Amino acid sequence: MDSSAEVVIRTTSPDVKVDAMCVTRTGDVLCVGSKMGGRVWHGEIHHVSPRSGVARVATARAGLTSVAILADGTVVAGSDAGTIEAWSLLPGNLQPRTFHLAGGGSHAHDAAVTALATCGGGPGGEILVSAGGDGAIVAWERLDETNTILNNLNNGEWRHASKARHAHLGPVHGLAASADGSMLASVGEDGYVRVWSAPVGARGSLGDNDASSQKHSMTPLAERAGEDVRAGVGRAFCVEWCESVGAIAVGFESGDVAFLETDGILSGIHPDGGENGGAGTAGGGSVALRTRGVVHAHADAVRSLAFHPPSRRLASCGDDGFVCVHVGELPATTRWRPHGGEYARSVVWGEDGSALRSGGWDGTVRSVEVGI
Repeated sequence: MDSSAEVVIRTTSPDVKVDAMCVTRTGDVLCVGSKMGGRVWHGEIHHVSPRSGVARVATARAGLTSVAILADGTVVAGSDAGTIEAWSLLPGNLQPRTFHLAGGGSHAHDAAVTALATCGGGPGGEILVSAGGDGAIVAWERLDETNTILNNLNNGEWRHASKARHAHLGPVHGLAASADGSMLASVGEDGYVRVWSAPVGARGSLGDNDASSQKHSMTPLAERAGEDVRAGVGRAFCVEWCESVGAIAVGFESGDVAFLETDGILSGIHPDGGENGGAGTAGGGSVALRTRGVVHAHADAVRSLAFHPPSRRLASCGDDGFVCVHVGELPATTRWRPHGGEYARSVVWGEDGSALRSGGWDGTVRSVEVGI
């Protein structure tokens, strides 16, 4: 274990497997994880402010696999039961809330909710996008017009505005929204990489709050797909936009990180593309994502990626336990092993880019100084 790695969060037990993290605008760290209790997984969510050192923890009845924070400060997490759980960051605690689905029901997916992302914020309001082990990607919009935390706490409902029912062949493992929220990238069990036009809520796309029944299908703008894409690399587990270098980074089961060109995505879209901003080439298909380069970053599956735009550095972590930083067109890689022999499953940058925070299956989130 890297002795320079500082513990930021220590879960209630080393048996808790930290699987996902995010950072708030103020630099607070949130992580979710799970531990086996009897025959089922139970989830935990932890929140800590590095400045005050105050830590909070809440539990969930199912294992938690993904996490995101909404513009109003509401924290949402995907569970292995197919539900989306929600909490409010209130002084002194994490207050549980109900993520109400319009029309009743509690399940967002027919399998685990494997990834979450947010996009939009325009006329249609903020869009929460979820991906699942059922192979679907679903875009959710809030029904209340004001989109405030008060309405959400008073049981505001969410409805799905658009959906890709078969986004991937098998589970979807990763989602990432572009910086401006206009595009969404996904990766999955099939090894495919797809870029979608960011979903727009019914209020933004139709201008009519009563048009909730008119849901849109999602069609990809661009993709890296086909029978040969898994040859040598296997499943795709994570994806990250690297917009300042014109690329998307994708982490694979083989330990490789592939950099795919994004400059040609919009220029290759046919003006008469598919429904809801769908893509097309002159022949009606999606644009092919070209590979710029591949780095063998890890000795086992790559599980998380994080790009730091000002310094153009990409961080990765994987099942070999290493956390890495890659710099340059022919990347120079620096490695740390903050979780010892345990898996490193999630990585995020600190506020100024001088530190990395990683979550692992040793039940901790640790911080490693990497310089600027």
